[in-house]
Amino acid sequence: MAKLKTTLLLVTLIVPTITLASSFSVKTGAWETTTSSSMNQSTIPAETLAKIPPQMRAQFEAQIKASQKPHVTKSCITQDDLNQNKMLESAQILNCTSKIISSSSNKMTTQSSCPPPHESSAISTVEAITPEKMVGTIDITQPKNGKIHIDIKGQWLSSSCARIPPRVDWKAKMDAIHKRAPSAPK
Repeated sequence: MAKLKTTLLLVTLIVPTITLASSFSVKTGAWETTTSSSMNQSTIPAETLAKIPPQMRAQFEAQIKASQKPHVTKSCITQDDLNQNKMLESAQILNCTSKIISSSSNKMTTQSSCPPPHESSAISTVEAITPEKMVGTIDITQPKNGKIHIDIKGQWLSSSCARIPPRVDWKAKMDAIHKRAPSAPK
């Protein structure tokens, strides 16, 4: 369950910011992004899954199925977002590292790597088909739990972000959690 939550957190961090590379040719304003995912292996080893009580296992399997249904989000992309590299910044939240493999005004590929306890690696590609449409993929590999493939489709809605809630500041949220957590004994 923790691995599923970690994967969902990674997707939540990456997807809204994936188009936010320097000079990416998309319009500013309200965007709607649809993500679809598939996993090639359960996030829980089979021997562990066999020990889970039937009711809990059914609940877990329902959560897996729900996470694989298309997920639609709306976000606001500003010119400031387009002038900064938010994706590389967002990877730092889980002590991950990211680097740009290739980048142009309409296509970008990045590689990310996260250390334990959220150990994973990912290759992300996003392409601006037009200034109002984008597509992308994220392929995440978790050594103990298999691979996750995510397809992304984005559609520009309007230049106004009036009805779009502000994007969650995950870095500030994680920093606050770390400040509240008790220190580890030395």
